[in-house]
Amino acid sequence: MKGILRGVNQDRNYFNSVVLSTVLFLSISVQSFGQLACSNTEPVTLTSPWGDGWEYGYPTNVWNAYVYQLTADYNPNGANAGHNEPSEFKKTYGGVGGQYKGMLLRDGANFLPVSGVNFDTRFSDPNPGNGYLSDSLFFQTGISPTTTGGCDTQFNQFGVHMRGRYVPTENGIFRIQIGSDDGSYFKMFSDYGNENGSIAQDVNGDNLIHKNWVKNDSDTLLYDGVDNFVYENNIRNYYIEMEAAQEWFMQLNYYEKDGANRFAFEIELYFGPGEIKMGADASGSVAFCGINPDPTIISSKGPAVFADGEVTEYFWQYATTNDESTVWTTIPGATDKDYKIPAYNDESWTGARFYRRGATNTIIEDDLTTTDVDVFTNVLEVIMNPIADLDRTEFGINKWIGHTYDAPRNFATSNYSGRVFQDSVFTQNFPAGVGCNSQMSNFTVQYRMRLDVQPGTYDFNVNGDDGYRLSINGTTVINEWAKAGGKKATADTYRLEITEEGVLELILDYYELGGDQSIIFGYDESLLVLPLEWGDFLGQSCADNNCLKWSTLQEKNTSHFVLERSNDGFNWKEFGEEIEAQGNSDYEVQYQYTDDSFENTYTFYRIKQVDLDDTFTYSDVIRVENNSITDKLIPFPNPTMDLLFVDSEDGILGVELTSQDQRVRAQPLVEKVGDKRYQIDMRQFPSNHYLVTIQTTKSKKTYKIMKR
Repeated sequence: MKGILRGVNQDRNYFNSVVLSTVLFLSISVQSFGQLACSNTEPVTLTSPWGDGWEYGYPTNVWNAYVYQLTADYNPNGANAGHNEPSEFKKTYGGVGGQYKGMLLRDGANFLPVSGVNFDTRFSDPNPGNGYLSDSLFFQTGISPTTTGGCDTQFNQFGVHMRGRYVPTENGIFRIQIGSDDGSYFKMFSDYGNENGSIAQDVNGDNLIHKNWVKNDSDTLLYDGVDNFVYENNIRNYYIEMEAAQEWFMQLNYYEKDGANRFAFEIELYFGPGEIKMGADASGSVAFCGINPDPTIISSKGPAVFADGEVTEYFWQYATTNDESTVWTTIPGATDKDYKIPAYNDESWTGARFYRRGATNTIIEDDLTTTDVDVFTNVLEVIMNPIADLDRTEFGINKWIGHTYDAPRNFATSNYSGRVFQDSVFTQNFPAGVGCNSQMSNFTVQYRMRLDVQPGTYDFNVNGDDGYRLSINGTTVINEWAKAGGKKATADTYRLEITEEGVLELILDYYELGGDQSIIFGYDESLLVLPLEWGDFLGQSCADNNCLKWSTLQEKNTSHFVLERSNDGFNWKEFGEEIEAQGNSDYEVQYQYTDDSFENTYTFYRIKQVDLDDTFTYSDVIRVENNSITDKLIPFPNPTMDLLFVDSEDGILGVELTSQDQRVRAQPLVEKVGDKRYQIDMRQFPSNHYLVTIQTTKSKKTYKIMKR
């Protein structure tokens, strides 16, 4: 879909194209727009903001707000995104760049106030009913903040870059509140000639820079889809002490991807109880897990401020519930603006506690009597999850026990956070984190396994992101412990000759700093005594089935065969029933099996031969092509991380998607990418189990799939 085209001065002859475009739009609910036909030239107030003094590009106590239509491929996760606008708004993707559209109007009725910097804007068409059938899809801009005539801008895939100069009229502590759906970025500085060297400092001495530009998979409470924020959960407060007549230059950036849009900014002289935080979090719950959990400090985000100025003495309270019936207990001796929760011990508490900070405001009545009123900050929930002090030296028997730690390259008892388990050969990713804190970065896993081996040659292979090392019987044989970054193009390999039956003690250490999280371990063995000698292994399509045939030239204590198949030649799954082996033979024995449940045109097969003592070997891998799968209308791959594909002779009319928990009901983007192949875009949907209903010109079928 190329997008809905709408210029500034188009007449009613535009009616037919709008109707057609609207029909196309409604047929696909999850769709990014293309560029609009109308574009403007960036004004000199933006390109040369200091060209005629600060007032030129940074007007006093009002905003200049510049609007851009973004490309469908705009990436808010770019290294410079957020703080390097509007350059990032105009960045080219696939030969197409963002376009400047105009300025938000300062008319007091739609986007920005006539005077003042505070606003709360939901973008909509400020001139509805003007003859365009697509009014609900666009908002208008101006050629200046006070003059209409700019280009119309679509409600999704747009960005706003704002500049202004704030001059307070009195001394005091001010609160700056920023809310956005979707991302926002803000900074203040005092010297326009040294922008980054004069950043404003908040009341705690930190740089006052608001960064709420992008989310990641750990921010599940803050967004609905990685770039689709929920406004109510994305409001941030900052506290700064300012003096009257002090000059502050401000930059404020915002972008909207899809869905609802709302953008708000407020700066005001603050009077109130202040605000507390734990780490960077000033809302929700913070959990601590370990053998003896030791919470971080609850710190002041903003002080209490009353008529007499900033408060210096506080009191702290805790409770085990947080509702109207809650009874709060005052903590003896806790009178500072920050509070350190004691570390966990067996005689202390587990579960959740709620904390708040209080301050007493003394009010002088008209008759000069005084009244003390206690006021309180936001409430923080702190959860203690102690875990058992397990044996961190325990080995798995022919499988791995992974002991996890919540710090990189650190095996201290205080960092121990639990266990994970894996088969002897494995690829482990951590999409939901690791350990009791479900960490996705800055963790370590020490895998331990005792592996039974037979005489022969063993090749051990390791690869991972970030660092890893492998030791065998106490000797380090693979060492990438200092490595940071992605997986290597070729795995590290160590060859070991085994002369007699025995047990190897393997320790595989792995740590993750950030980004992709994966560790891969495997080994190949060539035994000196081959109890089974393979013959041919052949496969071919036979109508709607794949027919497999294989033979053995020699069998010794052979129990059975297990069939495995793969869609990519790397990830294998067992299928079908076990095939009983001849057992012992010194002549050729023939076997066969028919696979009627494969899912792809190309399917890889291998056979696992299992002996009576449960040792096993694998056959060679073969690939079978069967084009009848194109008529089966089965989405693949399943599970998927981004895209589903469907092969169909018939045209696909539509796709409906429903999550298992009923929170997602949508029509994902469907695109024909081949003669018979269709692509279903799952990238914007969260990890979950889904029902996918596919309707063609001849049928309507529903399948279960999993999005990772």
